[in-house]
Amino acid sequence: MTDTITADMTIGDIVEQYPQAAEVFTEYGLHCVGCHVASWETIEEGARGHGMDDETIEMMLRDANEITESYQEKPGTHPQTVLVTNTAVERVKKMAEKMKKTEYVFRVGVSEGGCSGFSYIFDIEEKSQENDKVFEVEGVKIVMTQEAFEQLKGCTVDYIDTFSQSGFKVHNPQASTTCGCGSSFA
Repeated sequence: MTDTITADMTIGDIVEQYPQAAEVFTEYGLHCVGCHVASWETIEEGARGHGMDDETIEMMLRDANEITESYQEKPGTHPQTVLVTNTAVERVKKMAEKMKKTEYVFRVGVSEGGCSGFSYIFDIEEKSQENDKVFEVEGVKIVMTQEAFEQLKGCTVDYIDTFSQSGFKVHNPQASTTCGCGSSFA
């Protein structure tokens, strides 16, 4: 396995490219994933600032690389699809259960607006619309309009839950820019 994530990379770059790594970082006590310093602070600088020794940093990087590798190996990560992680799917199931919905679809979409031009939309709806793209992950039907699908091809939709932020997070390789909170793009 080649290390995708190294200690000299900035926390913000890693969280943007590999949102699933944020969960690993926070489990180790590196809570900088949503902090304003994440855009310029390296993983090593953040880890040292939180009192981590060399061995802990190495273990954290190993675990982050393992989870990143497992996401990259998932079938369907072709640039012509949209990947919704199991973590995101489990969160949708919990939300639907809390809303007492037994029949539902998870809508992923895009709307104009937000600080970068477009915003991501996530919603639980009763059923798909006539022209929706529909696919299923772990028993959850994911739906999106054809237009949204074109804008989201190659994306990974994940759910992160850290001290500083929680919610659905999109890694969008098509985006030319994203806002600091990660909820809008251009």
